[in-house]
Amino acid sequence: MQLSTEMAIAAVDEALSMLNDELNQYCPCAVDDLLIELTWLKGFLADGQQTTAGRKRADIWSPIIQRLALCAVNLQPAGGWIPPGLEPLAVKGLTQKLSKLREKLCPFHSSPVEADLSSFLPNVPDSPPSSAKSVKLSAWGGPGGTVWDYKFDGALKQITIVNGEVVESLSFITLKPDGLLKTLKVGGCGPRGAYKTSEVNINGTSERLIGISGTHGFFSPNVVIKSIAFRTNLNVYGPYGSNDGAPFEYVVEKGGKIVGLHGRCGWLVDSIGVHYCP
Repeated sequence: MQLSTEMAIAAVDEALSMLNDELNQYCPCAVDDLLIELTWLKGFLADGQQTTAGRKRADIWSPIIQRLALCAVNLQPAGGWIPPGLEPLAVKGLTQKLSKLREKLCPFHSSPVEADLSSFLPNVPDSPPSSAKSVKLSAWGGPGGTVWDYKFDGALKQITIVNGEVVESLSFITLKPDGLLKTLKVGGCGPRGAYKTSEVNINGTSERLIGISGTHGFFSPNVVIKSIAFRTNLNVYGPYGSNDGAPFEYVVEKGGKIVGLHGRCGWLVDSIGVHYCP
């Protein structure tokens, strides 16, 4: 790996750490899109090392990625004080720059360097036929918050869980067949508490989500999701959160897979259910 690429990855790692641990407590909802863009760029740099053409491409773009990552690091002023109302604007501006960069780097079928990011592209057999009908199961949890619904429409790449005593938020990243990202964050727009962040990275070419489990119960005073775990055909991730409350679990039958999630959310994740294809 070239030094320029190593420096760019280190800068992205520093930005991700700062955003998760410091700035996120001031404007949690504002930084989620920025976190997603930085995570994608880190994957671009790392996965580019798998081919000679990919390494050359990563080295060319590394200085720009490093500079933008350092801009993200500098969003946290010296002394840690963030002027109210100003930082979300700066976050939004930087997020837009990173989004435009990602559009330039996204693989296209006509591109001679498409193989550079081949690990990001979903395996065609993993995607259900257009005629396949998905089934929506009722959600577990409480009736609070507002409705959310997330069909994957591609390869599920990452799930980010923020939890303490309960599940505060869930964020999803899917890579669509056209190379564009589809993202959603649910919950997490209330005051931050003693929460920790965990990332689940899924290999979309060989790994698929086949089940979820967890617990739900009362929390000041609503019924919310208190713990969550995700099961793939290769691994079990979690549980995240406290295990008290009423348990729930769903695993698809052999050959099936989960193709989306839905539920309700507000400050926390109130409920969660699945869309699945048999």
